[in-house]
Amino acid sequence: MIMWRNKQYCTLLRFEYIKPPPSDASDKDYLQLRLKKSDIHFVDTPVELLKAVEDISKNYDALGMDLEWKPDMGVTLNPGYARADLLQLAVWDAVYLIDILTLN
Repeated sequence: MIMWRNKQYCTLLRFEYIKPPPSDASDKDYLQLRLKKSDIHFVDTPVELLKAVEDISKNYDALGMDLEWKPDMGVTLNPGYARADLLQLAVWDAVYLIDILTLN
C-alpha cells in the first residue's frame, strides 16, 4: 500500500478502512495507534522538513525510523539497490512521513 503521495487517498486508506480488532480481543493483544489524524504530518517541502527536524530535535529524546522503497525484484540494472522513497519518523505523539522523492 504505497499510495502515500496522494495525501487524501492515503488518509482514507490508513484510517477509514482499517478493520477494528475482533470484539473478543483485549487491548494487550494489539499495539494501539493512539494518534489523531492531525498528529500525522506529510512532509514534502523544504520548509516542512525544517519544521519537522526542529520539532523533533527540541521536544523529543527518542525517535523511531522506517524507510519504504519500491522493491526491484532483481530485474533492474542494479539488483539489490533500491532508492528510498519515504522516510517515516515517529515520536511519542506524532509521526512525520517525509516524501524523499519530492524533496530530492
